[in-house]
Amino acid sequence: MDFAHLLKLIAALSGHADTTAFAQLQAGGADPAYPVTIEHCMQPLGYEEIEGRTVICGTVNVPENHDAPDGRRIELKFAVLKASSSYPEPDPLVQLHGGPGGGLVDQIAGYAQIFDPWRKTRDIVLFDQRAAGLSGSSVACYQALGRDAPSILALPGQSDSSDQAMADCIGELQAAGVDLAAYNTTQNALDVSSIVKALGYHSYNLYGISYGTKLALEVMRSAPEGLRAVIIDGVVPAQVKDYDTTAVPADEATHLVTEQCAADAACNAAYPDLGRITRELLDKAAAGTLILGGTAVPPSVIVKPILARNGQRNMGSLTPYIPAYIYEIYRGTQNASAATPTIDMLDAKNFTLPAPDAAAVTEAASVLPVDQRKLVADALSGFAADIAARTSLQQALWDLFAANRADAYGPIVQLFDAELTGATKELAAADGKDKAVATLTGMVADYIGLQNAQPSREALLGFVDKYFTGASQSRLRALIEAMRESEIEGSFQLIGTSAHDAEADFLLGTHLALYACQESIPFNSPAGFAAVTPTLHFPGLAAVYQSTIDSFFGICAKVPPQPRQGFHDPVVSDIPTLAIGSAWDVQTASSWAALAASTLANGQSVLIPEAGHGAVLYQPCVADMGVAFINNPMRRIDDSCARSLTPTFYIAPWVGQAAAKP
Repeated sequence: MDFAHLLKLIAALSGHADTTAFAQLQAGGADPAYPVTIEHCMQPLGYEEIEGRTVICGTVNVPENHDAPDGRRIELKFAVLKASSSYPEPDPLVQLHGGPGGGLVDQIAGYAQIFDPWRKTRDIVLFDQRAAGLSGSSVACYQALGRDAPSILALPGQSDSSDQAMADCIGELQAAGVDLAAYNTTQNALDVSSIVKALGYHSYNLYGISYGTKLALEVMRSAPEGLRAVIIDGVVPAQVKDYDTTAVPADEATHLVTEQCAADAACNAAYPDLGRITRELLDKAAAGTLILGGTAVPPSVIVKPILARNGQRNMGSLTPYIPAYIYEIYRGTQNASAATPTIDMLDAKNFTLPAPDAAAVTEAASVLPVDQRKLVADALSGFAADIAARTSLQQALWDLFAANRADAYGPIVQLFDAELTGATKELAAADGKDKAVATLTGMVADYIGLQNAQPSREALLGFVDKYFTGASQSRLRALIEAMRESEIEGSFQLIGTSAHDAEADFLLGTHLALYACQESIPFNSPAGFAAVTPTLHFPGLAAVYQSTIDSFFGICAKVPPQPRQGFHDPVVSDIPTLAIGSAWDVQTASSWAALAASTLANGQSVLIPEAGHGAVLYQPCVADMGVAFINNPMRRIDDSCARSLTPTFYIAPWVGQAAAKP
């Protein structure tokens, strides 16, 4: 950012921005069948973004059922990040999020950073899929949310009735005439095509992660017009029984690390038969007969660093320590006094190894001559100052955006929200525990219910009068009475945002269930999960996921299945596709990338050894590889990225001592 950029930002905030960058979208979009409405972007944005110039947000209006275009319509939230080149390629990269039920548009800054390598020459299109993220309003069950809020939010003293809340939500949607069967991957694929047309693109590329890979494959099958190239990362093909095989990704991740160790001379010498020992430990743990320090050890403890790796973005790798960790568990079962330095180290760090920092650089520089150590210290000081300056700049711009938005509705809206929070705390403190819980339970339900109310002064006054008395009531009433109509609207927008944050987990579960239960049942079943267990390299792993499976199929009992003929057939296409699997991935099996590519005439697959679910989120070379592929979709991708990431295994200090081996 420079002074000219800051001047343009001020112009945008003051309503005098140059709108020619997105003139067609400002005018309602490129296709009247799918109207576009421009809205403010969700904050925070990156400090180099200027709404209306580098980024624009809004909604695309599409049919709920594309087979009935004159029927009910729904709004899908989108964001377009303009290419940084003055001569961009005409085909954008459209990102498809996971879930189902995830979202992108409320995380623009993060995804702009992830996909910046492509943005240098192409627009990036983000959108929240139907029944997902900010596009979830068409399947929001506000009455059920209000009625079941105590259990949904797990308020004190409330029994768990989440299954009933799910059933109430589905019932409300059905009664409202929502076509639940239309919330599926095929209709979602038709949305992708519609959004691209609405935004004015004639050809485009896809990058799908997790469920987004299943959606990308369905676009290739159901709506391929204009689709130029596809990257699928963390792949789940439609033909895979992804709930029957819930334990398979972790099984493959565990098998891969034991195979890596076996293929490494030093690791294999230090930890021979690692695969067999891991299998025996997991089998005993699943049977409840693995005792360590007088306590039964569950299977999840055996594979804890393997499961933890999946969350280690931008951090040090746990892979080098996994063989030693597993061996130390084994040694502990043989000898209670055996040293466990690897386990102790990982436990102390909560299984999170930090990325290199200033201390690591200083330590590494300690071998240099004194004058060179001084230069390293100077470089570190400058680096720290640069980070602090960029952080300060970002925070200042976020504060500027927030102040500008607040002023759009008037400061009284923010004041009312703050007063309401304070009055609620006073109320909770004044009442006894039991009375406070009962009062707050009712208040939460009614507050959430305001999402579904027509914005009005009377509705706000009614809520305040029901729960507050005395000075708190007087202050809140005075603020409401002083509000302009636009401020009333602003207050309800804040209520909607606050309530949505509180309900997010339940809504995500509901939206996921609409897809997963309708599409995956009876294709998946509890019997199917049980049948997969004996086929695993490590059958004891199934016990780690049993409760998840029980919960999933319990939820799906509340959602009528909607199987579709041919949906679970492998996708066959000649659209160039790069399928990426990751060795750390415990959500989608690494082998599923090659499986998906096997029916694609121009498909190819790669395995990234040091990455988790969505390899692009972990390793910079994956973005380099992806950019090269999108630039030339017929290019054969070599294994240079994978070869650059081979781990070096840690050899514990006890290796070579007597009784170290099984």
